[in-house]
Amino acid sequence: MTQRTISGLLLLILCSVHAFAGTLHTRNTITAPDGRVRYFHYYVPQNMKSLSPVVVLLHGGTQDYTSILRPNSAQREWLQLADEKGILLLIPNGIDPTSGNPDGTNQHWNDCRADAGKAETGADDVGFIRTLVGWAQQKFHTDRTRVYATGASNGGMMAYRLAFELSGKIAAIAAFVANLPENSECTGPVNPIPVFICNGTEDPLMPWSGGFVGKGGIVISASATRDFWIRFNRTASSPAQTRRYTDRDVTDGSTVKSDLYTRGKDGSEVMFYTVAGGGHSMPSIDHRIGRAIQWLLGKQNHDIESVRHAWAFLSRQTL
Repeated sequence: MTQRTISGLLLLILCSVHAFAGTLHTRNTITAPDGRVRYFHYYVPQNMKSLSPVVVLLHGGTQDYTSILRPNSAQREWLQLADEKGILLLIPNGIDPTSGNPDGTNQHWNDCRADAGKAETGADDVGFIRTLVGWAQQKFHTDRTRVYATGASNGGMMAYRLAFELSGKIAAIAAFVANLPENSECTGPVNPIPVFICNGTEDPLMPWSGGFVGKGGIVISASATRDFWIRFNRTASSPAQTRRYTDRDVTDGSTVKSDLYTRGKDGSEVMFYTVAGGGHSMPSIDHRIGRAIQWLLGKQNHDIESVRHAWAFLSRQTL
């Protein structure tokens, strides 16, 4: 039995765990502008109508498009949200930087790091996602003004790249446990774009204060990443709203605070979540990683369902 077959079986298992109303279409292909055949899943909610919003879900480095849908992945909450809100989900797969395999399980995104080292793939991921969004608009007549991108870690850094290079097509992004690179190969961004950021202060892989990341490259700090978007969007330098969330789980060793910066150019905003004591994971109440994984990644916060907070921000943004 091949690894891809095993992955497919896992996908069947995870899809049967919860009776979602919509349909998950797996292992579809499309040709990107660089000539590579690329793979993607997509989820069509039962109540999806014409001019529905689109969310592009980006996996982290060394993960793949199936792993982020497992029950212990916080991003799995997007399936439930899609059913509730009528959202079309596009779930693309990165490239294996070692083999070049577009349908593997050790995938990466070609984010803006100029010093990514072993994580570098050289793929035109921006072109791939642009093509994928265009395919969805043609097939499902989705709303061109409500396309969003979100991801964690390498996926969050890829969301930043989309904000730089696809700001004319993507209305807003949500990046988790991700900072901007210190040595960037990207230019721009071009247009103001609302940005949601959520980082942990005790992240061993994506340092809160900046520095080396797990697979290669140097990033700036979480606060410097926030400040970059505040400056670019020309929002107020002081938050219009600060909120501290109830410490629902006093045993998780972490708490959450958010700061919203408003009055930016063209109405753009920056939302910045600080997970004090949090590690390299997305906060979640229902999708919890195991203790062994937390030993490697740091503590996971269980006070908020972070995907729902991201959607609350994204859903009020339009091109």
